[in-house]
Amino acid sequence: MDKESNTKKSGNYGIMDVICAIKWIKQNIMSYGGDPNNITLMGDGAGANIIIYLMCNRKNEGLFQKGIINSFSFIYNIRKKSNINLVDELVGQGKNQILRLRKINGKDINELYKKLLIQENSLQIGNLFGPIIDNNIILDEPYFIFKLQKQMNIPLIIGKNVDDGNLFYDIGYYNILRNPNHDLYFKDKMNKLMNIYLHIEKNSSVALKKYFDDFLFTMPIFLLMNFHKVNNKVYLYYYSYERYVRDNLIEGFYNCQT
Repeated sequence: MDKESNTKKSGNYGIMDVICAIKWIKQNIMSYGGDPNNITLMGDGAGANIIIYLMCNRKNEGLFQKGIINSFSFIYNIRKKSNINLVDELVGQGKNQILRLRKINGKDINELYKKLLIQENSLQIGNLFGPIIDNNIILDEPYFIFKLQKQMNIPLIIGKNVDDGNLFYDIGYYNILRNPNHDLYFKDKMNKLMNIYLHIEKNSSVALKKYFDDFLFTMPIFLLMNFHKVNNKVYLYYYSYERYVRDNLIEGFYNCQT
């Protein structure tokens, strides 16, 4: 599909849909009593990531004016190409792939994706769909964009929920901790960091979950917050409300989702 794209890169179609949706809001919000020059985007998880990606491209300046960002991650190690090629698997190589793909049943696409995603009862992290650096929608990793102060300058509310990482750890995302791609940022430091957590929490399983939560969520939040606050207002929060439902403790992460 790269050859059929105007930019010679395929991918990021979900983010393109978001941009189209914001443009529609900007054009029509006055009909609902809103202000097209005072749009706030709010996102959780993947939605939060998308707001960050949009901020990394100044072509999007003016689309929205404020952001509320909850529990984002993945500000580095964004791929330049997807690890899997569903299109070639489904319709083969050659011309008119997009036209041929439109004739494929959506269920067939999902079934093939699930086979590539779950192998030997294990989640294949590298096969997850995700953003790519295409030099059009996403120009570079957010870590570098924000560090160099090339992001959109807008006020942000930014934060996370208690134990955000637990669910992702339990379904297999802990493999990220062993990903050699992270050496660029954490080379030779992981064992030292883990020893600090083990010193605080003797239960190794609990310590690893806490480390994973900080690695996946807390650290990216503080990195981007410190970069962004140089020229912008940034408000930090931490959601830790707990409640009991039928004698079961429901922690912050699950309260936020419900």
